[in-house]
Amino acid sequence: MANQEINTSGPEIPYGFCACGCGNKTTIGRLPPHSYNKFLKGHHMVGKVREDHPVWTGGRFINYQGYVMVLMPNHHRANPNGYVPEHIIVLEKHFNRPILPTEHPHHIDENKTNNHIGNLIVFKTASMHLSYHTRLRAFKKCGHWNWRKCRKCHKYHAPETICKPKTEKIKFREFLRNMLY
Repeated sequence: MANQEINTSGPEIPYGFCACGCGNKTTIGRLPPHSYNKFLKGHHMVGKVREDHPVWTGGRFINYQGYVMVLMPNHHRANPNGYVPEHIIVLEKHFNRPILPTEHPHHIDENKTNNHIGNLIVFKTASMHLSYHTRLRAFKKCGHWNWRKCRKCHKYHAPETICKPKTEKIKFREFLRNMLY
């Protein structure tokens, strides 16, 4: 048994084979003498999920969009992995009711990880949320909430002074009417 190591948590694993028990061979290293990789790549964490995993963060992480996600597998808004955006949970506790899928939460300071109740508002529809962001963008650019961006010059103007497109085309019916009379 000089060439074998004993795995105390299960059956004997021969020298040069993966210690997870899959039976696959591992590479034998050159330095130091008699060293080898005990596990194949990815096999050292087999069976270690959530609480058993060494980098477990307690069921909280920041997703690719920047929102804090919390593990709540039984929540009605949980994704297939069992995570819910933290701002949804905070708003539901504050309003003491579920946030509907048609309602859209908004972070006032635009920091998606700041989920304090004072930093959150709820829009009734997606169009209201979009309108708010459109007006906020105008305010940041020109200092006026109600100004609109001109399609022609791409600058912000008051709605009554916005650039009007010059229409040199005459409608076909008007053209015929002018030709006939």
